[in-house]
Amino acid sequence: MTASGRDGIPRREPWDSTGQDRSLLESVTEGILIQAADGRILFANTAAATLLDRPKSALAAAALPAPPLFTEDGAGFDWTRHLRQWQPSSAPRILGLREREGIRWLRLSTSRIAADDQAEAESFVSTLLDITELMETRQALTRREDTFHAMFDHCFEFIGQLSPEGILLEANRTALEAVGVRLEEVVGKPFWDTPWWNHSPDEQARLRAAVRAAATGRFVRYETRHPGPAGLLWIDFSLKPVFNDQGDVRWLIPEGRDVTLRKRHEMELAEAKAAAESASQSKSQFVATMSHELRTPLNAILGYSELILSETFGPLNRQIQDYLHHIHSAGTRLLEEIQNILDIACIETNSLDLILEPLPPAQVAERAIALVAHHAEQKSLTLDVQSDSRLDPFPADRKRMVQVLVNLLLNAIKFTERGGRMGLEVRQTGAETRFCVWDTGAGIDPAHLKRIWEPFGRVESAYLGGAGGAGLGLTLARHLVELQGGEISLDSHPGQGCRVTLRFPAPSSAAPKPWRARQTLKPSKA
Repeated sequence: MTASGRDGIPRREPWDSTGQDRSLLESVTEGILIQAADGRILFANTAAATLLDRPKSALAAAALPAPPLFTEDGAGFDWTRHLRQWQPSSAPRILGLREREGIRWLRLSTSRIAADDQAEAESFVSTLLDITELMETRQALTRREDTFHAMFDHCFEFIGQLSPEGILLEANRTALEAVGVRLEEVVGKPFWDTPWWNHSPDEQARLRAAVRAAATGRFVRYETRHPGPAGLLWIDFSLKPVFNDQGDVRWLIPEGRDVTLRKRHEMELAEAKAAAESASQSKSQFVATMSHELRTPLNAILGYSELILSETFGPLNRQIQDYLHHIHSAGTRLLEEIQNILDIACIETNSLDLILEPLPPAQVAERAIALVAHHAEQKSLTLDVQSDSRLDPFPADRKRMVQVLVNLLLNAIKFTERGGRMGLEVRQTGAETRFCVWDTGAGIDPAHLKRIWEPFGRVESAYLGGAGGAGLGLTLARHLVELQGGEISLDSHPGQGCRVTLRFPAPSSAAPKPWRARQTLKPSKA
């Protein structure tokens, strides 16, 4: 007889539990999913349904979760494959779920529930934790870190990070590429033993001293030289301490900027300046020497012409007298121009002597008027002088002040038509002494006012005509006035004459100024 039969023991579900266990799982805030090995959902608590954005009834119906979950790299997530490939060493997974407000990030951890006997199949329990806020914070930090490293590595300067003892912790790409090393080859070494510094024991010693100073909280900066592919490099180097909340030095930040081009330009400019000063000195010395050499024969010409005009050697006819007057006048004019050139050369070589003393303004004005009055008379000019002998003295060089006023007055005579008017006004306020030379002559276009202060800066126009002159009078006047602490200005318009004003501050209000010429202050006799 043959008999057959089958196991009458019913096969148990992969997971079973009492109502009390289910209530406990419903009470937790984490999402709980219990699944069979084939992915069927055996249990899902309310938190899991909420996190997966699906009705709990859909999950309880043993349906696979339909939400399009994806991993951090953007790939889709397959629950069945996840369970099939599960290993005891499997790490938690980070999954994303797209929602209207953005992405919800979940941390998925899965464990296996082993079967008790052959009638029971294995199952898996998964926990879901909302880590959206944590992921957003991490992503923000990652973006900031990426931005920092992009700036750090691509910065034009050499930048690094040291411990307070000078051990290299970090260096940017610019610094590493400059010496052709990788970070792992230099990190952890004393900074002075790295390729940036080991070319020179002196520079290493200097850096060690700088690190010790910076470790005490001081900012250190100096220029240093390093060999480069194209020659010597100049580096503007600094060490800046970084403090913690307790005020202790936590790190040192070394920075280096390549200033080789700037240093080369500075050296080139210094060389060019030295060459220009040497050329200017040579030119000024040449002008001064030639001026002296020219004055000697001119003095002879003027002296002999005056002697002959005095008829010491006998009477002269009218024609010879006219010729001699022309010779004497031309020689005098040439001597004046040579003297102006000599004075400017002395100013440029810083060899002009000035003797400052308290001068009565009216006395200076009277002396200048006396020297030019006959020239004004020859052109029938009305000369108006406004001055006051009671004005307070001001510090100036007597000879040079008279020279300036005479030059300005002769200019006024030269450029004023016959029968015109000119004058000299001397005024004083509590803050300054002021001289003003004016005329009703040709005037100057304001566009040319800057040029007239330059050496040989003559302005030819229909108003000025051919008055002549080398164009040194105003240049010399400006230098002499400024050397005595004053200021000079000119106001003019074509056909309306000129007003040249000299201003000298009162001794009590005058700020000390650098002098470009030798000077001696002569005390008042009072």
